[in-house]
Amino acid sequence: MRSINRRTFLKHAGSLAALIGAGLQSRAATMARPRQKPLYLYDLTYLYDYDMSDPAQAASAYDQMLFVATLQGLVNRRLPLLYVRFITRDEFGSFDVDGYWLDLLRREGEMLSSKQVKQVRDLNELLRLFRRHVRGTVVWDPRVPATSNVATTVAGAEDLVAIRYDPSDGSLYSRYVAVPEGDPASLHLPTKVSLVRPDGSSLFTGSGKIPGTSVPSTGSAKCDAYLWAKIRYLDAGRCDPSELAFYLDAYWLAQPQIGLQQSLLLNRDYMVSKRGFVFDLSPWDDEAPIDDPDQPLGTDLRTLQSILLSAYRKTGGKMLAIHGFVPWAFKYTSFGQAGGKHEPVASEWRFVQVASAYNAYLDADAEGLDGMANASVFAHNPTADFYAQNPKPTVDDFRARGFVLPDGGVAPRRYVMFYVGDYDSAAWLYHVVPRLWHDPNRGAVPLNWAFNPNLSQRMSPALVYTRSTRTPNDFFIAGDSGAGYLNPGMLQEPREFSGLPSGISAWREHCEPYFRRWDLSVTGFIIDGFAPGLNAEGKRAYSQFSPDGFAAQKIEPVGMVDNTPYIRMGIDLPRASSDEAAAALESSLEGDTSRPPFAPEFHCFRTILQSPTWHKEVVDRTYADLPNAAVEFVDAYTFYGLLKLYLQEVIIRPIKTTLSPGRTMPVVLDATTYAPRQMDVTLSLEVPYGWTASSSQISFTLNTGETRRLSMSISVPEEADLGTYTLTARLQYDGASRERGLQVTVVRQSYADADEVYVVLGETNQAHGIVQIEQEDGQTTVGIVGGRQCRKPLFTRWEYSYIYLQVDDTFMFDERDLIAYATVEYYDASGQSFGIHYDSNDPTGTLNGAYTDAGTVTTTGSNEWRTHTFELANVRFANRQNGGSDLRIYTRDEVCFSKISISRSRA
Repeated sequence: MRSINRRTFLKHAGSLAALIGAGLQSRAATMARPRQKPLYLYDLTYLYDYDMSDPAQAASAYDQMLFVATLQGLVNRRLPLLYVRFITRDEFGSFDVDGYWLDLLRREGEMLSSKQVKQVRDLNELLRLFRRHVRGTVVWDPRVPATSNVATTVAGAEDLVAIRYDPSDGSLYSRYVAVPEGDPASLHLPTKVSLVRPDGSSLFTGSGKIPGTSVPSTGSAKCDAYLWAKIRYLDAGRCDPSELAFYLDAYWLAQPQIGLQQSLLLNRDYMVSKRGFVFDLSPWDDEAPIDDPDQPLGTDLRTLQSILLSAYRKTGGKMLAIHGFVPWAFKYTSFGQAGGKHEPVASEWRFVQVASAYNAYLDADAEGLDGMANASVFAHNPTADFYAQNPKPTVDDFRARGFVLPDGGVAPRRYVMFYVGDYDSAAWLYHVVPRLWHDPNRGAVPLNWAFNPNLSQRMSPALVYTRSTRTPNDFFIAGDSGAGYLNPGMLQEPREFSGLPSGISAWREHCEPYFRRWDLSVTGFIIDGFAPGLNAEGKRAYSQFSPDGFAAQKIEPVGMVDNTPYIRMGIDLPRASSDEAAAALESSLEGDTSRPPFAPEFHCFRTILQSPTWHKEVVDRTYADLPNAAVEFVDAYTFYGLLKLYLQEVIIRPIKTTLSPGRTMPVVLDATTYAPRQMDVTLSLEVPYGWTASSSQISFTLNTGETRRLSMSISVPEEADLGTYTLTARLQYDGASRERGLQVTVVRQSYADADEVYVVLGETNQAHGIVQIEQEDGQTTVGIVGGRQCRKPLFTRWEYSYIYLQVDDTFMFDERDLIAYATVEYYDASGQSFGIHYDSNDPTGTLNGAYTDAGTVTTTGSNEWRTHTFELANVRFANRQNGGSDLRIYTRDEVCFSKISISRSRA
């Protein structure tokens, strides 16, 4: 997304002749049809010839787009009668997207196959054709840009078209509103609702009372306008509370050069046809938005919450659709001239967090590919009750492929699946399917297309077409969070922002029919963002509508709930060349990739707007680079099926595996199973010649979902070489014996008797018992400040950046009843802050304590090097943070850090 950095794209697009080639289902070819009304086609592409640097031409283009969109929404409310040709170019070049979908829907047996298409010459002819659908106009105020959105809401609720107040010659207002009503030659449209006063001055001023109500003004004309619409239409039940839209308002006119499509005006036909409610409000309360800089702080957010609460109440707590996205290129972010301090992804996550608290999910028309026409036509496309996808694999299939061994265990290989996204937006699907679905290499490797099933509301032709033309290697899963993009953690109580009761049941009831219709049983990626991760209630809900598996951000590395496996989502492969993506994938694989793994590994990687050819190149490069690593690229249903089988084995996870010559030290392992029965297990370790283990074997019992901590002391001879050694862990249970390799590291340095450990940060870090680890969300760069080398965070796609630190296991590991102290040396610049998340035994901390907050420091601006010591109560340090870290520094500022040290004491 983002400049465009949530989404990159493919290089391989088929010709239009091949586009609609093979295999489209003919769902109604045998049905007799009555004679149909023609489909009228209006071509708006002439607007691309307008000069967007000329304010008058930009305003004229805006007026025409909004007029056509509101008219189209009224006309197509009951039948598809008006089609608009508008999207013929986008981020990726010239392509007649609207022509593609029209051609597809006119094929034999499709929705528009029997319709005659008639071209409409101009706006006057368009209005004459459909005048009976229009009661009049709603006139909006260019001095209050929010009124263009309010006018869209009013247009749908009262069967009106939206026209800007502009009495100058040649304007739409002069042509259709300010003309004499009795003139037979005119196309007069009476003003039914005016958002300006009779003299043309603003109705909404941000003072006094909200017009027509006894409600005091918010101090913001923008927010007053939205609250007026809320009271008059949403609260009064005159619009559909389940159909909301976050569309950029007329502030687009401040930067029209960004693009016609980014006005999101042609997207509005659907909202008008559904009588939806449209808004554009900042989710932040710590800064005033650039489009309303004088409003009282937090007024946008309070207005947004008021709208969402009204919609929640009107639907009786059911799920709400929000079409659209934070307009990050224009406002509410730090991008370009948007005027804010928050990164685009942070503003996205903040808005989704707030919306989710009110049972709202997104159909996320994000910047770049956000423009979409004709959703009011596509919404009429008939759909069947059920769309089967490729048969899901069985255990016999796994055996035939060598993935399951004769003893029933999962073969030790590196299983990789691609989450092919991001398709949580009808607009993105509308743009991309015409290009990438016709890639000649589609079908060459298993791809898991993450098409959110709720996109069938506005773009069912894409879902139906891709199902009917799939190859045996095309599989479908739900995309971001399920049947809509939200943070399910915000459905769980307690709910920040709203304080409402749990929305988990509403979410499950919303998702279940979508998953049934589209034959889905895997949710590929639950985006947690700034929200809490799934709790037990949330996980159980996913096990009910997504029973074959799901992945999430804030979740244990692997687990099972009610027989449904889950996994923590892996990295996003870079939106770059296939060689760079393959390198990133390879570096994420665990252990020694010159040989198969000791135990099965499971890796899920997200790709964003990449073609089948690109994926094939990544696969081919990985196989070429790692011929002996036993990497298997599989479909999602194989991936989760094997994960489920593996989780029902006894899984041994190494916890503490650092040893020193001449010492007896513990090797600590966790044993877990999700088998639906009690397991009696015996574990023995085979150690290298000359080493000794404290006992020959350990016997223990495991219940379903239980993890047992095991420890066995190992003595390493003084003369042992330093390096990595492989121990063999032999497990006996269920009458079978399974072996797993276990790597331990022998190091000369032990910090068991040290008073403290530390790392000095610089161009080359000096590690003395603490190692700084670079992560996707924790990248740093070297600086020199105040005469010292230091490291400071880099900011990529996250609002916060982190510095991850791993404490040597010989100093502290999986502790109990211990207090640690983290002393941080930092440069005390002005207006900055930072804090620490550490791994603790506190179950109330994030991810069961793995990211417990130790507090924050705010700099004073002394421009000196200073230190601050954080108390880390009930510390654990079990390597549970990203990359096996124990703690991390978090900040939103470019704070410079030179040294971090850790000491300890008994509680």
